[in-house]
Amino acid sequence: KIKGPMPFEKVKQKFDDFCDKIKGVASTAEDRRLLYITLVLGRIAKSTAVKEKTQQRETHEEKDDPNSVLQVILDDSGLGLATTFHNLKNNLHKESLQRAFDTKLLLPQIVQGEIAPVNFLGLTKLEARHHPVFFLYLYHFIFQVLGLRFKQPCDFPPKFDFVSTLPIQGYLDAIELLKDQGTLADEGSGSTGPRTRKVGPLNEIYIQLLKPSIPKEVTELPENVDKKLAFLRIMALTRSQYSNTTSLMSLLEEQEFQPLVQHLTGKSGGKQIMLFYGPDLVRMTLFNLGLKDDEDGKQMRITLTALGELYSKASQLLGTSDDPFSAQFELNVFSLVAEIKAAGSKWRAAHLLDAVKCRVKVEVRNSERTMGSIQMLPIKKEQIPYLDTVNQELIKTMEDEKKAADCEQLESFVHVLRTLLSGCDEDTETEEGVLTEIVKQKVNVWSPLLTLLERQHKKQIGSSIALQRSVLLVLATLSFNATVKEELQKRQTTALLKEIVEEYKDRATSQANNHLDDTKEVMTVAQNLLRTIAEVAKTPLTYYDSNAP
Repeated sequence: KIKGPMPFEKVKQKFDDFCDKIKGVASTAEDRRLLYITLVLGRIAKSTAVKEKTQQRETHEEKDDPNSVLQVILDDSGLGLATTFHNLKNNLHKESLQRAFDTKLLLPQIVQGEIAPVNFLGLTKLEARHHPVFFLYLYHFIFQVLGLRFKQPCDFPPKFDFVSTLPIQGYLDAIELLKDQGTLADEGSGSTGPRTRKVGPLNEIYIQLLKPSIPKEVTELPENVDKKLAFLRIMALTRSQYSNTTSLMSLLEEQEFQPLVQHLTGKSGGKQIMLFYGPDLVRMTLFNLGLKDDEDGKQMRITLTALGELYSKASQLLGTSDDPFSAQFELNVFSLVAEIKAAGSKWRAAHLLDAVKCRVKVEVRNSERTMGSIQMLPIKKEQIPYLDTVNQELIKTMEDEKKAADCEQLESFVHVLRTLLSGCDEDTETEEGVLTEIVKQKVNVWSPLLTLLERQHKKQIGSSIALQRSVLLVLATLSFNATVKEELQKRQTTALLKEIVEEYKDRATSQANNHLDDTKEVMTVAQNLLRTIAEVAKTPLTYYDSNAP
């Protein structure tokens, strides 16, 4: 995980160091080259500039999904993209890389039970001659997840915190055996379409992949294949740390949770759904309580109910028209994870269920209906105490020097505050609106945010453009309230904002700026907020650029 821009040679050096430390993989120069090409190909399709370039060709349909964009790049050498791949002289290596990316399998998401069973369909079609390169393809994810953390040499495959080993070659051999036996064929000779395809064999593959991560104390698994896979996926979502496994097995037998079991096993009848950041959502909800605090299974019951509700909302939005064996629908639930992070130890399973039922809205993000996200609806008056909880956690994090250096953690708090306050301007609320109520209940949200902004500007705390933008946007929302405007003026916010605008004006003219759009947005938000505060203070403002959007 590389934070911020890094020169190509430095990335390559870190990659070479990684390969040197892992014995038994990429031992030849050609393997190392293939592994590095795989690593780069896995990232470029997520670039907005690359996506736009693929859409400029009249022969290509507009693609938003990174997997679809990558296929265009690999199929069309005329785009001038991925030239190292297209210049490979070994045609088998080129074809193997394409077939590997066709599978759309992501190793970390397999071992955490995150992906939908349909993702294993590509694996059943993979010919044995492609296995050596596919092996490298799967393990390039280890570099992404753990590559920069390796300090000492170790054997291959390396150990994840939550999985002992990942014997991929053994799984590939087992899949070949299933193919030889005809187990992975489509259902019967009378099949007339993709919907008649059996999901069972895909579930069997998933079960075999997840079995090694189960704790040794679990000696028996559910006999029913569907219940077995549902159990293994829920356990994998907790990184096999949930201790009350007997209770979990019993819950999955109950009628109430059969719709959830169907979603987890790809049998819901519509497009199969993956919850991106689902493991974080489940682990943080359950383990804020500590592993021993769920002896009656009550917290797991509530968590499963919330998961079922999430799947149900996504499923209702998608309908049943999509082929269940087409690409999965990847639902990004980070907005909810950010709230859990912000709430810290005060978060409970009941809060998760309440948030999913009352405040989660599922949205489709691309034309191919393969990507979606959740929008957290704004706070209501009765939820203001929760806003205060998030605020206190932000203050605590800023006071801790080590935590304050982590921009991602600070961003999650500010993200939640921004979500909770969105739509709370007094133009759309009654006189007793949410902002007025916040001031009345003396929930001082603006003061810690200003402190964060000041410390960021002085480089005393973790700094990122995204964090600065979020802080300014929250302050802009709060400034709709007259009391908050006066408070902002007392803190001499005007002087601070002027300095920020000057700093970002310089950045906006820099040729080396890789975040030009973000820079301009921060500058504009700061200018608008500056104007708002100056108007309240009844001072003439000649500083504000009237031509800014």
